[in-house]
Amino acid sequence: MFKKLISMILTTLIISGVMTYVSYTPVAERASDTTYESLGGIFMLHLLYAFPIILISGVIADLVIGFLLKSASPAWNSFFVRAVLYVLSGVVIALILISVFTREEFTIVYSLFIAGSTALIYFLLSNLLLRTNPNH
Repeated sequence: MFKKLISMILTTLIISGVMTYVSYTPVAERASDTTYESLGGIFMLHLLYAFPIILISGVIADLVIGFLLKSASPAWNSFFVRAVLYVLSGVVIALILISVFTREEFTIVYSLFIAGSTALIYFLLSNLLLRTNPNH
């Protein structure tokens, strides 16, 4: 469970960094009559809202996918199938969050891409950390 938590924290840091990079406006490109957040402020904002979502959705995805694959044949319990299931779980959770909490117009494809990518990064980091044996 500790390694899963570390995976969630690393995923949050990576996604927050990417989202900060995408949404930051460099000083040279800023309009003089507009207020902008600092790079650190944007990162903290992304960190604060991403971590609880990644924590809760990661636990839910782990439980649901584990339950689905518990009695599955080895062909269905492969790395690729599990990766696809994590991406799909990220997209489904994003659709639920978007439909419940969003009232604004925005690019839904971009949001679903970020959600699927986040779930895939979490899955890959979890796999990497769970396969790491400190005795070697």
